[in-house]
Amino acid sequence: MLCIGASSHAFAQVQDIDKELSDLAERLAGPIKDHDKTKVAVIDFTNLDGTSAGELGKYIAEQLTVDFVMTNRAFSVLDRANLRNILAEHKLTSQGLVDPDNAKKLGQFAGVDALILGTVIPKGTHSVSLTARIITTDTAEVIGAARAEFKADDTVQDLMSKPVAGSSAGGAPGLLQDEKPQTVKTLGDLRVELQSLRIVNGNEYLLTLTVANQSKQTVWVHVPVDDLIVTEGFASVWWLYQNDNAQSVAAMGSDFSERQAELVVSLVKPAGRVWLLPDADDAGRRFAQSVLLQVSPHRFVRWVKIAEGSQPTDLSGEQLKSCFTL
Repeated sequence: MLCIGASSHAFAQVQDIDKELSDLAERLAGPIKDHDKTKVAVIDFTNLDGTSAGELGKYIAEQLTVDFVMTNRAFSVLDRANLRNILAEHKLTSQGLVDPDNAKKLGQFAGVDALILGTVIPKGTHSVSLTARIITTDTAEVIGAARAEFKADDTVQDLMSKPVAGSSAGGAPGLLQDEKPQTVKTLGDLRVELQSLRIVNGNEYLLTLTVANQSKQTVWVHVPVDDLIVTEGFASVWWLYQNDNAQSVAAMGSDFSERQAELVVSLVKPAGRVWLLPDADDAGRRFAQSVLLQVSPHRFVRWVKIAEGSQPTDLSGEQLKSCFTL
């Protein structure tokens, strides 16, 4: 009975995948900063033998990239669409990047000075363990490492069971495959590619997007700020930026988590203001209500309501300007 009880307690402590990956990104950020690395690339995670870990390995890399970008870091992250093209063009694989010569090549081709690689280790049917390491592109020296473990819930099991789209049994292990986007939309210098949309757990959607900044100018939000605009998607953020509203962030969907609320509060000065600019539909209203509920106890929040059925990207520069005045 004691053994069973101890095992159950240990399993109860295992977090869900997104929470664990967010914590993992935080632990990896320290060594990157300590070693003065300014640009990193996150490679698809693989199995222990270096073979592809399927969609799960890709999902982990995507989430770590997003977690790095969503928080104010002293380093930048290479866009994964560009990384995929560079690896394919030079016939490099994530497995081969532990070789100093290959790591150095990627550093030269992509302008990165550190790579984040990792392995996926299933632990029975209840959990999955990860090991991640940071290697330099000039010497392939390991300058940092971290572990994580998360529940093997239905979503994780679904990701584990599927190979990376476009891969084949004879493909090179760990190669970021050249996936053709299903939908492409360009807004100014922003290119948004919809890679895939799947239903998981019967009633949840798993959306894979690539958002690329095609200009040479980097967008930064210097925090804390006096005013911050919160939207649902990257397209709205980029449209705001194109119209001189750079202090804006996207929740990447109509759901707004407790962690996102904490980040928004941390980005705004205590006497500052949060402006909500959701889509004018049912999902947008649910999003705004969730933000209000979680953020308004800590910061002033104003909900900007636009014409029914419209989106922020439908507004002109003058219309946007008039939205953010008291």
